[in-house]
Parts: sequence; structure tokens; C-alpha cells
Amino acid sequence: MKNRENIKQLYLEQLIGPAAKQNRPGAGNDYLVLKSAAAGYEQVNRTLGGFYYDDGSKMLHTTVNSAVGATTASRGDRIYVLEGHTENLTAATSVNLNVNGVSVIGIGEGGLMPKFSATALAGSITISGTDCLLENIWVYSNATDGVTSGITVAATADGSTLRRIRMTEAANTKEFLTWIAVATTIADLTIEDCVLQGIIGGTDANAIKFAGTSADCVLRNNYIYGDFSGAVVDHLTGASTTLRATGNRMANMDAGAGLVFSLKSDGTAYCTDNYAFGNKIDATVFVGAAAVWHQNYGSNTLGDSGILFPAAAAAIP
Repeated sequence: MKNRENIKQLYLEQLIGPAAKQNRPGAGNDYLVLKSAAAGYEQVNRTLGGFYYDDGSKMLHTTVNSAVGATTASRGDRIYVLEGHTENLTAATSVNLNVNGVSVIGIGEGGLMPKFSATALAGSITISGTDCLLENIWVYSNATDGVTSGITVAATADGSTLRRIRMTEAANTKEFLTWIAVATTIADLTIEDCVLQGIIGGTDANAIKFAGTSADCVLRNNYIYGDFSGAVVDHLTGASTTLRATGNRMANMDAGAGLVFSLKSDGTAYCTDNYAFGNKIDATVFVGAAAVWHQNYGSNTLGDSGILFPAAAAAIP
């Protein structure tokens, strides 16, 4: 048994890299996901397919939902989705992180990132558990007439994180209508280091849409480019409480809207080092009367550099 455990550990290190060596005292189980038709599956299955943890759960799975079903809440379980894995999203819960404290981490870069293709209007990845992590995966819109939301964050997903998510569209007729939809009353949500790369045209509404209020959420170092009929980040329906937004780069190429970062008038936030472009000359790219705006740059003229927002005030004595 000890020899088998060593073989498992060595092979995990080959598959998922340094993460397999991390010292995580009291941590939960590590699960792997790779579809059976993927290159390399047979080798992974021969080595780890028969491995079960002491709680009876199987290590290797062919879908993320299957792996999530094997986890235990708040134990620190991690699901590693191996490079080359693909799944189609046909329903709102095609991938559903509904177990508290579970991490889903993609392995691979570029075209080898685990890819989840929304092929129906309702296709989505949903996060409904608290303190969940979704990291390093590719979400792809490929449904005629659009996808309602590529990633759906439920009101129960407090404390969750989206990190290094790549989102792209197949065509401007197969777009995300809302890229990331966030339910009202969400708290402590972090969206960071994500790339949302859209296509000009189509009927995209928003990149990140908050349906209502939020508390202590973070938007950090995200790159967003697209053609949105509304704001790139829309938090107009309900007030934010101490939202923190920093280092985001956002462009709205829709000439009829030009809105970029919009907060409700009584929403509190600290927003710094954000760059925004809205492709409409009279558009106000930053909106939010109760927010603290510090050293941001905005432009609504194509080809021009941004100007400081808000404008520099008199020197502090």
C-alpha cells in the first residue's frame, strides 16, 4: 500500500506540478478530471483509475460534476481538471460547484486549458457553494443566438473566487449575453486576473452584472474587451458596500452605449488604477457618486490616451 501511495504521489506531481507537493496540514482530498476520450486518459486511468480514498471516494473522474459529487464540504478538497479536458455546457448546472469550500483548478495553458463550451442558451458554470475557487479554465460561448450567462454566481456563493478565467466567443451571433452574472446579496466575492475577450457586434449586455446589492467584493487585474449594450461592469441595480476595484483594463466598443464601470449612486467603493475606454464621445466611463475614485484613467475617443479621473485637485498642504 505504501508503494502504491508513493506511485500515486509521483504521478500526481507529473500531472499537476508543484501543487501536488504543497504541505497542506489537515487538507482534504485531491481529485482529477479528464474525459475518457482525451489524449493521455488511458495512462492516467491505468495509474490512478483504481485509487480510492479512505472515505470511499474515487480519485479519477470524467466530468467536473462527478468529482464535485465525491467531495466533502469544508474539508479543503481540490479538483484538478487536466489539460486537454473538454465539456459542453447545456444547462445552468452542467457544472455546479455546490459543495462548500471546493476548489476546481485547471491544469494547462493556451489551447490546452480545460475548455467548457456553452452550446445552449442556458449553458453555464454555476457556483452555489460558499468559499469555492474556480481557477484557470476556458469558458467558450458557442450557442446560436447567445448564452444567457457563461458563469453564474449564486447568492449562496459568499467567499468564492474566480481566478485566471479565460472567456471567449465563437462569433457575434454566438455570444455571451452576460458573461458573469452575480446574484444579489453576494458577499466577499473575488474576480481576479481574468481575461474576457469579446467580438465586435452581437447583443452582449454586460461583462460582469451584479443583480442587486453586494458587500466586500473585489475586482482585481481583469482584462475585458467587448461590445456591450450596457456597462462592462454593471452594479446599478443595487448598492455595493465597500467594493474594491483595482488594476482593471476595460474597453466597451459599442458606439451606442460607451458605458464601462457603473455603480449605483449610493454604492460605496474604492476604485484605483483602473483604465476604461468607452466608444462614444459623450459617454461617462466611470459612474458612482458615493465611490472613492483614485488615479483612474478614462477615454471615450478612439485613438486617444485616457485622462485622469477624477481630475487632479489642488495640492494637499
